[in-house]
Amino acid sequence: MSLFAEDVGRDVSGNVTAVLHPDAIMKVMLAVTWTRLASSFIYIDEKGLLFFSTVGGHDSAIAVGSGFGCMARSVYLGQSDVKPSTSRAGELAKKPKFSDLWIDTGASSRIQAEAAVGIGDLATFQSGFQHLVGDLAMARAFDNKAGVFIIGEAMRLLSQEGGLHQAVGVYSVATVQEEIGSRGAQTAAFALGAQSGLAVDMGHARDVPGNESRTIRRSRYRKRTGIARGANTNQLSFP
Repeated sequence: MSLFAEDVGRDVSGNVTAVLHPDAIMKVMLAVTWTRLASSFIYIDEKGLLFFSTVGGHDSAIAVGSGFGCMARSVYLGQSDVKPSTSRAGELAKKPKFSDLWIDTGASSRIQAEAAVGIGDLATFQSGFQHLVGDLAMARAFDNKAGVFIIGEAMRLLSQEGGLHQAVGVYSVATVQEEIGSRGAQTAAFALGAQSGLAVDMGHARDVPGNESRTIRRSRYRKRTGIARGANTNQLSFP
């Protein structure tokens, strides 16, 4: 990013900002989160199983069977698991709670597990980049990575192709702590005092079974971009 910006810096929260025309009076902020969902370990039992709480907006149905890696120690830990369902009435249909999940590292004791991870360590879902049918692909935290690429590409185009008025400054900000209250975006917005801004994020595809909303215009995962408009971004327009 430093190749396409006049200044790049990090604030006390951890936000990273790249700027074109930092002395301009008119400021435009391009914001995107670059954080990921995480889990924090709260207990290790005598058999070496890891129990955790959530950091961010998780879905327990997705977490079951997912692989986890410890961020601080850069190691793959193992796979989350839950008590097997039985044929008792209602149990098969019940969504598991996070308090019912654990991560099996393969350890046979607490001492062995504690050699790999500690209470309070953070973990994230682990899954590699995979090609899908056609020109599609999937990977962990793809939404945030794509967003960072988009604002980075905007800075590159403005820097290399020109056209940005000298009186306008553009601030591309990769924000932190979005999953626990959008704190980084708020810090950056107040610090910069930009007169205008654009938040870049990913949306949910509406062309899947059970998700055909009549209140929001349909977006298809192969069809361009959407722009949310209004004070509460309550109207969507898809070109």
